[in-house]
Order: sequence, then structure tokens, then C-alpha cells
Amino acid sequence: MATEKEKMLRGELYRVNSELFQEMTRARHLQRKFNDFIMCDADAKAVLKELLGSLGEDVAIRAPFRCDYGYNIHIADGVFMNFNCVLLDVCEIRIGARTMFGPNVPGLLNQKDFRPSSESRSSRALIG
Repeated sequence: MATEKEKMLRGELYRVNSELFQEMTRARHLQRKFNDFIMCDADAKAVLKELLGSLGEDVAIRAPFRCDYGYNIHIADGVFMNFNCVLLDVCEIRIGARTMFGPNVPGLLNQKDFRPSSESRSSRALIG
């Protein structure tokens, strides 16, 4: 039987259980650390490398930045994200080289099932 995380990553209906909740909590702590930096310097990028699945060279992300888990986000070289970028990474998100995000851009990739079961579904995304 598949775990809730395995179901989430495959785009199936899933429930947030204690494992996923702990992973979201970890991501929130790392986001808080990143968002406290004034600029996206080497120290801020070290936090991003811990948070994200992969991070290319010459990437600039302006705080605040928000995501669910972080490890599902893969950012190629030369990407720029302006203020208030939100990526709901319940699925794999790949952002191509030299992609630019304006301010307040949401990557809303979670499909919520509003039936009483409160399950969610996801699907993979390629941006740029």
C-alpha cells in the first residue's frame, strides 16, 4: 500500500499525515530563515540549497518566498523570482533556465478536493 507521500508525488488523492506535516514544518522554518535575509547572497542561497530539490547558478529570489515542501522544486540557471512568489510544490516543479517571475506570481499546482474527505491531488509542472 502506498504512503500518503507516494500518492502525493504520483498525483493521486492523498491526505496530509504526520510525515508530510513534519516536512512542511521543516520547509517553513527554512523559508523563515531565507525570508529574513535582505538580499539573495551566498548565505541566503545556502538556505535555498537546503530547502529546494536543486538550485542552479546565478539564481536570484527576492523574499518573501513560500512553498509547501521545497524538495519538489528544481530551479535551473539564471532564474529570477521577484517578491511574493508562492509555489505549492505538492508535485515536481521544474523551472527552466533564465525564467523570470514578476512580483506576486503564484504557482498554484495543488488541486483540492472539496468533498468531506479533504484529500488533495497534484500533477507535475514544467515552467519556462
